[in-house]
Amino acid sequence: MSSSAYRHVVTLDTAGAPALDDAGGYTEPPIALVPATWHCSIAAATARDLERVAGGVVSATATHILRGRYHAQLSEAARITFGDRVFDVESVHDRDERQTELEVIARERLIRAPVAPAPPVKTYAEQVVADGASHYWRLDELGGTFALDTVEYAHGTLAGGVSLNQPGALADNPAMAFDGTGQIVTTVPIAIPLTTAPGMTVEAWIKTGAASSIQPTYLSMRGAETGDSGPTFFITSGGRVSMFTQWIGPTGIRQVDDSFWHHVVWVFDPTGAQLFLDATRDTQTSETAIAVTTAKVRIGFDGASVNPWIGAVDEVALYPYALSAAQIAAHYEASGRQVARARRDRPTVTPAR
Repeated sequence: MSSSAYRHVVTLDTAGAPALDDAGGYTEPPIALVPATWHCSIAAATARDLERVAGGVVSATATHILRGRYHAQLSEAARITFGDRVFDVESVHDRDERQTELEVIARERLIRAPVAPAPPVKTYAEQVVADGASHYWRLDELGGTFALDTVEYAHGTLAGGVSLNQPGALADNPAMAFDGTGQIVTTVPIAIPLTTAPGMTVEAWIKTGAASSIQPTYLSMRGAETGDSGPTFFITSGGRVSMFTQWIGPTGIRQVDDSFWHHVVWVFDPTGAQLFLDATRDTQTSETAIAVTTAKVRIGFDGASVNPWIGAVDEVALYPYALSAAQIAAHYEASGRQVARARRDRPTVTPAR
């Protein structure tokens, strides 16, 4: 073979004597052969080539045959490097037995590209904050008379029958329960930009308690600051999630008065309002007439001190824009639950206690 056919320039080395390394173990530092470079051709090995070169013995692991000028130090102990490719020598053959050309049967190492570590999985609370909640009441206090807003300073004051440190929607975090006389009211009013793009989202976990003929309210922005115009979120006497404000809001389809935890998310944008129940859309409306105002947030009752909540509430969050369906599903799954897959456009969800 003419020298012009040896178009690959590789480096040659072999393992040196074991030496103690910094970690207290041993390593075999490479020793370059002399000469350290070799001009050769590299070709994928076929079974026929392997049989010919090795005198009828076919290697089951060889991947390539390298051909080049005779090199006195090239042996089965050598390692051949070409760029980022590494070949381990399996056998060396003097092609014409005149020490003019070598054929080397080698196995290419499969060097795996480094795999970037998976991003850390966010906890439920981290997901809420990362998605830009403007106010977030976890309701996980173990004592005291305040419910802290973990994002801003609209902390809530507890009054009446509110029980702390109750089993929550998240396995590792408690909630608060209401006996029909309890309430939480923020110490300062907050902005409610429901009619301005990009909208607003109201998120909470709720769990109903004793059956009631009234329409228990789990969250309200109605009161002295807004009169009847502030939005109020409640459960109908039929056990479905609903809301009202200046207009009668939509009512959900599925019942939630079952003593299970439910993830309830109201999404408002300039096109209307949508209700997501356990991460699947339950109802929607094109009504958008909600006043931009400020109001105190009330958890467990409405501003008129009627229709109190009997049950538990957890992880209340407000966002100054409309969450996407994908974000809502991510929150639900961050709670340790799985989103039910759609079946004939009417998904069924296994509730979690």
